[in-house]
Amino acid sequence: MKLKSLALLLSLITVFSCCQNKKKTDCPPKKVTAKKTIPKMLWDSTNTLENNVQTLRLRFISVGCACPEWVRLKDQNLENVLNYCIYIEPADTSMWNPENDSIAWKTGIIVTGQFYVKPSYPKGAFEGMEDKPPMGKIFRYTRAKRDTH
Repeated sequence: MKLKSLALLLSLITVFSCCQNKKKTDCPPKKVTAKKTIPKMLWDSTNTLENNVQTLRLRFISVGCACPEWVRLKDQNLENVLNYCIYIEPADTSMWNPENDSIAWKTGIIVTGQFYVKPSYPKGAFEGMEDKPPMGKIFRYTRAKRDTH
């Protein structure tokens, strides 16, 4: 019995100390089981901007998903208001972003910019972020401020 225990102990010591005194190249390679995948970008890079520059007064509508959540002030009381919601995106990522400003969600915003020609997803939307949001109209703004009225 003691001999079997000693043999088992020596076997375990040998197995666990396999690579202690050897070079890394002498050790058996570790198995990699997790495969890193790059998320697919949903934004359509071929989408172009309309020629018409507009200034819009928008209100935030919280729908609890990555869906379009901004609606024109004139459309906010329409039936099926979610059908009128749009995505917004800054022309330059260093600009103030009303989507990160809880006060702007309450006051609304005034933005100047252009709509993209085709409905799509805003920049930064990736497959697998949440449930896949619906495509929608995207307004790319060059100026934005809180609405004070």
